[in-house]
Amino acid sequence: MGIFEGIGKAKDELRMNIEFASPDLFIPELPDWRRRSPFIVTHGKVDFYHYDFYSQALAKLERGHQKDLKDVSAMLKENLVKPDQLIHFFQKIKPALIRYPALDPDDFEKSIHHFLENTL
Repeated sequence: MGIFEGIGKAKDELRMNIEFASPDLFIPELPDWRRRSPFIVTHGKVDFYHYDFYSQALAKLERGHQKDLKDVSAMLKENLVKPDQLIHFFQKIKPALIRYPALDPDDFEKSIHHFLENTL
């Protein structure tokens, strides 16, 4: 069995959603994201890390799907991201959003503020 078959089987058995997408497909890479990527575990010679929660949260807010918004709400509730830092990181990447023509930076910023106002 190949890797993709194994992933498909695990997806079905665990009844979970698996997507081959990273936050940098939706928004620019956040500064120092590696430093904020928490360690999970080591298996053999491989270390596993969470991808930076701020990168995940901003990408999910940009996509705006209900499941994504619930995920960001949970991140806030669990203190994995803080509202002021989320806005700070958005401001850091805002100038680079020009490379994402389908994305309107002002609308994205408004949606972040709207989400935070209605979630907190």
